[in-house]
Amino acid sequence: MMVVVIVVMVMPLLLGLPLYTARSIRDVTIYRRSAEDHEKRLQAWEIGYTLGIDMNFSESNVYLCSSFTLPGAYFRVEMTALKLSLLVLFVAARCLLT
Repeated sequence: MMVVVIVVMVMPLLLGLPLYTARSIRDVTIYRRSAEDHEKRLQAWEIGYTLGIDMNFSESNVYLCSSFTLPGAYFRVEMTALKLSLLVLFVAARCLLT
């Protein structure tokens, strides 16, 4: 019973984190059709941040998708959603078995 209470208390964070991450990634993914342009823009942001000229890299949460190519930009969101579904499945199975 205690596990269910804890999961209900933590559920807003577990649901809100993937949604916030997806929204942040969508805001910095400029070129949705051309992967080459996406990579060039990310490299320009990284170089500007490294040289100290442009703080857009850290202020816009570009680091959330900068280590992935365009098709894999939402990898962190997908992994968080998968972990959430496994957690809910585990809690439901545990509650049914006890």
